[in-house]
Amino acid sequence: ENGAVTAISGATGLSIWQASGSNFLQQFGASVEFSPDLNGDSVDDLFLGSPDDSVGGLTLSGSVQAIDGSNGATLWTRAGTIAGDRFGVGLHLVGDVTGDGFSDIMTVNESASVGGHIENGSVAMISAATGTIVWRREGATSGFQMGHTVGLPIEESARDMNGDGTPDVTLGTP
Repeated sequence: ENGAVTAISGATGLSIWQASGSNFLQQFGASVEFSPDLNGDSVDDLFLGSPDDSVGGLTLSGSVQAIDGSNGATLWTRAGTIAGDRFGVGLHLVGDVTGDGFSDIMTVNESASVGGHIENGSVAMISAATGTIVWRREGATSGFQMGHTVGLPIEESARDMNGDGTPDVTLGTP
């Protein structure tokens, strides 16, 4: 009921490792995004979203974890800070926003109800190296659904739309 993620061998179909959620009904692994190696062991790592996680007394605040691809161990956890945000419902690898050499991760939830609004949506950029929230945006009004669609140019070199040397993203609202 907490959720789990299992790494399966492509060659044999056998389980390599399994990681499980620790909180009741947190939906651990409801979203998964691969990441280039974060911890220097030459194995790609993972980001996992747990949108129904309730942390620190905040109901459905959600969480995101970086997971070691070689053994399923947790590298870092970032808990959502707003009740009802469902942080981690959607994950997108963006590119190196922080300039530390790691492709950073963005979490989106177009149906988040935060800041006194209903389904205004929320988006947060997270440092892949540390799990620190780099920036956060919320839809301005109820029904705005910020992050309903996410656009990232296919070529990483084309992701800098304003010429400042940092990858950019586009966020659609219906």
